[in-house]
Amino acid sequence: MDINKQIDNNLVYSMIINGYPYKSLEELRGKNRSRSFLQQQKQAVYTAIYGRNTDEYSPIDTEEGKRTYDVYKKIVENGRRSETRFMEGTLKD
Repeated sequence: MDINKQIDNNLVYSMIINGYPYKSLEELRGKNRSRSFLQQQKQAVYTAIYGRNTDEYSPIDTEEGKRTYDVYKKIVENGRRSETRFMEGTLKD
């Protein structure tokens, strides 16, 4: 995997900006900020990189597990629909 190609990947970028902290807890329908938010976003990025489908995963059979899975699916769905494009920044001296 060429990391430079992944950084320029618009789908990966969309997964990142559609997760926490770029989206509020209310927008993601999360109850509270926890480590699971970072895991959801990381899983969404992996889904984009490897071209996976959210149906290949399933929630743990707990309330928090189901909520975590729903937020993960929301990040992926919004990331795939996003029209925001990655723009390279430039630093000026």
